[in-house]
Amino acid sequence: MTYFGDNLLKIGIKAIPEKITNEKADCIVPLTPVKEPQRYGIVELSEDGKKALWCFEKPKEPLSYLAVTGVCAFNSSVFEVYPKLKSSWRSEMEIPDAISLLISEGFKVVLHHVEDGASVVGRARIGKEPKIPSANGHLLKGEGLFVGEKATPYL
Repeated sequence: MTYFGDNLLKIGIKAIPEKITNEKADCIVPLTPVKEPQRYGIVELSEDGKKALWCFEKPKEPLSYLAVTGVCAFNSSVFEVYPKLKSSWRSEMEIPDAISLLISEGFKVVLHHVEDGASVVGRARIGKEPKIPSANGHLLKGEGLFVGEKATPYL
């Protein structure tokens, strides 16, 4: 499981590992609608919206408004595609590129829509405060990251 450091999920992450097991998937990609898709990893969907066709990191011309929330689950199949990944323009191995390779090589990639409760912290601000310190404050107060429904805060 990957959990990006600049993301919070208010609804918890319990459903994601459960879904990878129940669906016998190679990868679970949680998605949430965003206003500025060019700032995120974006998934292009099939016409019926049920399958991921491709995943792009910060596309200049996004094909959807659905961003990868930053909490993805992978099984060992990711290690089959990892050697084929190339560094991005940021000299990083990008999760969206790994997801795209899994899709193109026929692995089972399952979408998980998160309509409410995803907070992409990133570099933006809450009022005059940078979001990451503000988010950390919520975590320290016990208001933030939950690992399951009705769970106590995970700090």
